[in-house]
Amino acid sequence: MRFGMILGLVMSMQILLSLMFPGSLFAQLFSWVLLVFTPILMIRLGIVVRKQAYGNMMLYGRALWYLMLQLIFALIPFTLAAYVGFSRLLGTPEGQEMMQKSIEMWSQVAGDDPSIQRGIDMIRQLSVWDMTWQFVMSVAMFGMLFNYIAAFFVRRGVPTRQI
Repeated sequence: MRFGMILGLVMSMQILLSLMFPGSLFAQLFSWVLLVFTPILMIRLGIVVRKQAYGNMMLYGRALWYLMLQLIFALIPFTLAAYVGFSRLLGTPEGQEMMQKSIEMWSQVAGDDPSIQRGIDMIRQLSVWDMTWQFVMSVAMFGMLFNYIAAFFVRRGVPTRQI
């Protein structure tokens, strides 16, 4: 739980830098560094737990279970940070203008297609919480897929006995 919260704080810093300072080059570079650092941190924290709690022996299933729990706990502060970031971004005139420009761009691409126009109308009606929820769920799905790969790096099988 503690390592999940640490991971969540790193993920929160990344999303807040991306959303709250969209024009700052330093914030964007640091955000990209955190984006690359997050999966490495996730694996390193899993290896620390393997060594401390399981005597350096952890099968794939247990490693996957631990990484999934770590992701769930990381999503708690991440959700709060994403909500604050989206609220602040969409509360500014620049954020509203950016949202309006992207909707206009999609409208131009869509042309007269009624299904895409319905989708654009749905995007216009999204609240901050709806946007946050969709973003957090996409991060959760990507995190779960990544955990299947990361568990291979965290696991360490039981040594074979020699007779």
